[in-house]
Amino acid sequence: SVLQYGPTRGFGPLLESIIGVLDARGITADLSEVMTTSGSQQGLDLIARVLIAPGDAVLVEVPTYTGAIAAFRNAQCRLVGVKQEADGINLDDLDAACLRERAAGSRVNLLYLVPNFQNPAGILLSLDKRARLLDWAERRDVLIVEDDPYGELYFEDVASVEETRPLKSDDKDGRVIYLSTFSKTLAPGFRVAWVAAPAAIVERFDM
Repeated sequence: SVLQYGPTRGFGPLLESIIGVLDARGITADLSEVMTTSGSQQGLDLIARVLIAPGDAVLVEVPTYTGAIAAFRNAQCRLVGVKQEADGINLDDLDAACLRERAAGSRVNLLYLVPNFQNPAGILLSLDKRARLLDWAERRDVLIVEDDPYGELYFEDVASVEETRPLKSDDKDGRVIYLSTFSKTLAPGFRVAWVAAPAAIVERFDM
C-alpha cells in the first residue's frame, strides 16, 4: 500500500486534520467538501479548468496575485480589475464592473480575492465589507474564490482573530470556495494546501 497511489482528494488522516484547522477558523466542513492540493496554485488551476470557459470574465482586485493571473489566463478568460480602498475591495466598483460585463454579453460567475493581508497590497478586508460581499455574491449569483494563505500570520497589535475571520465562515449559501495552505505556516517545500467548497464543486474537481 505504501507504493500505491492514494485517494485523489488526499490522505484520510490529513483531510481530518484539515477539517480541524477549518473548524478552528470558524468553517464547518465534512470530508465531501474538502480536498488537498499541491499548493494553492493547483487549487487555482482546478478552479480555472472546471469553472471557467474561454471568454468568461473573472473579477479580481487591482493589483492581484500573479499566480491567480497565470491560472485564469491559462483558462483563456478575461480578467476584469476592481479598485481597492484602505479597507479592501471597492464594492461600488465591483458591482459596476459585474453589471457592465454582463450588459456587454460576458459571463461573470467568479470573484477572486485575498481578504487577509492581500497579495501584493497587504490590505485587510474589513468585517463590514466581508458581510456585504456575501450579500452581493448571492444577489448577483457569483461565486467567491477566497484565497487565504496569510490569515494566521499577523501581529496582535495590528489585527485579531475576529478581523481575519474567513468569508467562508459566514457563507450560508455555498457561494465561497476557500483556499488555504500549510506552505506559509509550516514549510514552503511541503506544497500542501487544500480547497474547501460545496460538495458538488469538490466532486467536479475530483473527476
